[in-house]
Amino acid sequence: MNLDMYTLGWVSMKKWLTELLRLYLPEVANLTDTTNGRATAQHWADWMKAQWAQRGLVALSQQRVLMTESRNFIKANLDPGHVALVTMNFTEAQWRIMNK
Repeated sequence: MNLDMYTLGWVSMKKWLTELLRLYLPEVANLTDTTNGRATAQHWADWMKAQWAQRGLVALSQQRVLMTESRNFIKANLDPGHVALVTMNFTEAQWRIMNK
């Protein structure tokens, strides 16, 4: 099998991201769409983004795939309407910037 450096980098990133998501998921799994639930979900979304930043992934363009993968993981493991999806997201303005 011949994997290019991009593929090898993604496999490595996917591994550490999956490990982070396995820590994140139990913290948000039982949250409901209440003021307290949203605040807790926001705390954990901020924690996740801080983990990305600690790896040097601070630009929106660097975080785009991470966000998409994280949201897909949440949808696959929790309800697709779960409150965690409200907070684990970019703002509309951030999405517009990335889609220019």
